[in-house]
Amino acid sequence: MTTVGGLLAEQLEEQQPLLLDSSTHSSNSPAQPEPATLRLGSTRVVVFIAIIVFCVSIAGDLVSIPIVRVIEDAVCKDYYRSHDGQFLLTHGEIDEKLCKQDEIQSELAYIMGVQEMMDAIMSTWYSSVVY
Repeated sequence: MTTVGGLLAEQLEEQQPLLLDSSTHSSNSPAQPEPATLRLGSTRVVVFIAIIVFCVSIAGDLVSIPIVRVIEDAVCKDYYRSHDGQFLLTHGEIDEKLCKQDEIQSELAYIMGVQEMMDAIMSTWYSSVVY
């Protein structure tokens, strides 16, 4: 005969719950964790996932810093090449302070804005194609 939780299969009826009370379980069944233990475990998982998300987002932001500097340097060189071609020949590298002019920063902001817009468009397109 088939037994379920210590009861014979014939003793089970349609009206009985599928999950029996803990009092009807046999003594050799594993103990159920208490709700406080479950909450503590789930809190640890949530905190762990939050830390991972935080680290990944910080890493993504840190990667963008040198990229902005490289683009700013290219825009700055282009600006001084078009306005004063001799400046690059006589000074070689351009000091970063000289790249903080409004015209250069305006061009940099435009380029970064276009990059963000293209990232958003591609992300939206990719998510609509994949899902």
